Amino acid sequence: MKKINLTLIIILINTISIFAQLKMDISTSYNIPTSSSLNEKFNNGYGATGELYYSFNDSGLSASLLLGITTFRATEEYEKELENSNPTIFEYEYQIHYNAFPVMLAANYTLFRDKKLNLRLGLASGVQFMELKKKLIGKHVSDTHKDNFNEFAIYPNIGVSYKVYDGIDVSLKSGYNKTFGEVSISYLDLRIGIQYDI
Repeated sequence: MKKINLTLIIILINTISIFAQLKMDISTSYNIPTSSSLNEKFNNGYGATGELYYSFNDSGLSASLLLGITTFRATEEYEKELENSNPTIFEYEYQIHYNAFPVMLAANYTLFRDKKLNLRLGLASGVQFMELKKKLIGKHVSDTHKDNFNEFAIYPNIGVSYKVYDGIDVSLKSGYNKTFGEVSISYLDLRIGIQYDI
């Protein structure tokens, strides 16, 4: 019985030490399309990202899981162009969005980690789920058409964080999201968020 209790205590201590190395970053982003398939037809976009970091002791190295959503609204000219190429007897308008949902793993290195101001370099890769949504809206007509694509993506990035309270930082990050495959898009993002210890 004593051995079982001792084993449970050791597991609990190890679990606590593992969770003490976890950090969550929740951020919003402003996204600037750079690939011709995006920047010619879509405006700058907005998004949200959650990133869970696991730090490896005091080495400055960490791994993270990144999940996010980014949406771009088509330019008025592109929506009108599509509307004019699909005439109907009803009055209607198009709303076109390009949505991206990255799911990535990253390797990161943090400099100045014992200071109030930290600098983090990262490289993430994984899958980007993409959706081109065309929504036709009118008084007598309504329809939505979606095209879905899944591509390999990379996301090199650099960020700074500033400690405001013990275990809570304000973070700024910028990165370049690039997909590879039949549908290739790229965009720059500027993120601001909050990091906190779990």
